[in-house]
Amino acid sequence: MSMLTVTDELERPGFKSRLTGLKAERKIVVKAVKALIKEIYNGDFCFGEGFSFRRMMESRLLVPYAIAETWFIESEDKTIARAILDTKINKVKELLVYTDLPIEAIAAKLNYASTAHLSDELIQHTGLTPGFFLAMKERRANLALRQRAAQQ
Repeated sequence: MSMLTVTDELERPGFKSRLTGLKAERKIVVKAVKALIKEIYNGDFCFGEGFSFRRMMESRLLVPYAIAETWFIESEDKTIARAILDTKINKVKELLVYTDLPIEAIAAKLNYASTAHLSDELIQHTGLTPGFFLAMKERRANLALRQRAAQQ
């Protein structure tokens, strides 16, 4: 019985199709993880007690988290946790600027433990406080009022 070398394996019939299939599977998993992050952190998800993204992802996608994480990093150059944080922070900014929701409601909507936790992550991620985004909302509202007044 002889040992197969990497070159032998590459030359075996069907290798390229198996490799292509694996690459396609990786892309599908990464795309599904991104879609799940978006679904959960869009601001309308009902987080249950003890919610775990990892458990939900594994049950929905039927792929072990460690494998999905490896493929995600290879594709996106960041961890799943970082992608979740990026999505949550962008949603926080959007809700602060474009809605009248109080920061407590925003924190609850996005499964933050507290408003302090939300504020800390926002500052670490953007260098800006929630107050900055609230002031931006005020400036937008004042500008809209001035524009309406100028049109009349």
